[in-house]
Amino acid sequence: MSKTIIFLEKYIEIPLSPRLSFFLKRCLTWLGKNYDPKNIIVSQNPDLEEIYYLKFLGKRDIEIQLALSSPTVKELYFLAELAPEKARDFIDYVKKAQNPDGGFGFFPGTTSFLENTYYAFFFLKKFDENPIYLKELKHFLFSCFRQGGFARAPQGVPFLESTYFGTSLLVDGNIGTIAN
Repeated sequence: MSKTIIFLEKYIEIPLSPRLSFFLKRCLTWLGKNYDPKNIIVSQNPDLEEIYYLKFLGKRDIEIQLALSSPTVKELYFLAELAPEKARDFIDYVKKAQNPDGGFGFFPGTTSFLENTYYAFFFLKKFDENPIYLKELKHFLFSCFRQGGFARAPQGVPFLESTYFGTSLLVDGNIGTIAN
């Protein structure tokens, strides 16, 4: 692990986004090192994802601004983590983002992708809600599995990030245990 620590410590003085600063802090913490990020690059108008990581870094108390007209399920996932009382109003909206194939789109009426399915599923779970098409969700998930990994859509190519989403749905979401 010493080589990993040396690798990670190269990034300590480099300005990083809140997301990468969070990842660096978590990795160093796991390896028994303290790290308090100081060189965080923050957008002028941070989005919910950026605010989410800043919160966990203990850096900022930023007021959450959200255009309520058509938020993505990803934005709502982060809103549920930051301000569940505001996010609760979007439960039906997120359910409507699910397609009959079992996957979720970015928002209602859009194509299913695995990352949206991940964010929507765990958004709903935060409020003890289930997707409308639960069995179809399992079929969508397995249709994205190929060559040992998960693609972001059926017939796609597997990627690391999509494999994370798929594996998390199987393990943390217990999707694999849903009866056919």
